Amino acid sequence: MFIVMRKSIHTRRDIRIGFGLMTIGLFLVAFLPHTRTLLYAFYILQVLGAITFYIPVNILYFKGVAEDARMRGMTLYWIVGIATGVAAPLVGALLYAHTSMMVFLIVPLLLTLCGVWMAQYVPEDIISYSRGDVFNYLKGLRVINALDGALHRVSGDAGFFVLMFASTVASYSSYLSCVSLVMAAVAWIVATKSDKTNNRMKYLWPTALLAGAATMGLSLAHSFITFLILSVVARASLVIAEPLRSNVTQDSAVAHAHIWISREFYINIGRTLLQIIAGILLVIGSPTAALILFGALHIAFPFLVHRKKIYKTV
Repeated sequence: MFIVMRKSIHTRRDIRIGFGLMTIGLFLVAFLPHTRTLLYAFYILQVLGAITFYIPVNILYFKGVAEDARMRGMTLYWIVGIATGVAAPLVGALLYAHTSMMVFLIVPLLLTLCGVWMAQYVPEDIISYSRGDVFNYLKGLRVINALDGALHRVSGDAGFFVLMFASTVASYSSYLSCVSLVMAAVAWIVATKSDKTNNRMKYLWPTALLAGAATMGLSLAHSFITFLILSVVARASLVIAEPLRSNVTQDSAVAHAHIWISREFYINIGRTLLQIIAGILLVIGSPTAALILFGALHIAFPFLVHRKKIYKTV
């Protein structure tokens, strides 16, 4: 509802506010006694900060992507996230192992403060919109974007549920290290070929189905080797599938800043619903059901795109 209540996006201001909200959340965790209320406040600030940050970032970034390079632009966008996903756990582990908890919390706080300062160099664009734009600009693509948002959460939540299958912390650390070594170069090659042929489904079908099958298979893994192989297969497939999923909206909607405003609304609906379901499965202690559900959602995505007839060649 945060997006619906607003009427405009100010790119520079909103990026600064986004970093600021995340900084406040990290400050609370670093300097106040940890309570359940504090953790809720931290989570809310991080979510609001991320939404406020990503809408203007997406508007500015994709505004500069050429029409014949959409897939490469989206893949580069995801590769930055992948690189961060590889570096952050390693740096975090080193800080946690060789310094204090305070240093572990202060470092990301200082990074977000740097973001607040660097936002002054961001171009200032003002985009006005109405509630109708939020709800209706992606008419026909709303379910696809909600499912894509849910699958964003699946990538993180699946790892948490997989923790229930890992017998030791060392096993889980090995899992994180292996799945972080992803196929970014292959994803870029696929993006280049896809931009030339405009045939996205040729790559979306096998990668989404493989990711879904591997995620479901994790629920049946009884040895660490099996678990490791399936984890790597799932993550490697997703490195290619995730940019393809996210690019569906660009390929089918009229290019406008409203795309990214409306998309953020619907992907967060998907994330929220998935988070609620994951929470229920966590409470009842059912990692098997969770992984089967997550795999089924991956498999469902290309069928939904096919049904919507977004691409002529499927």
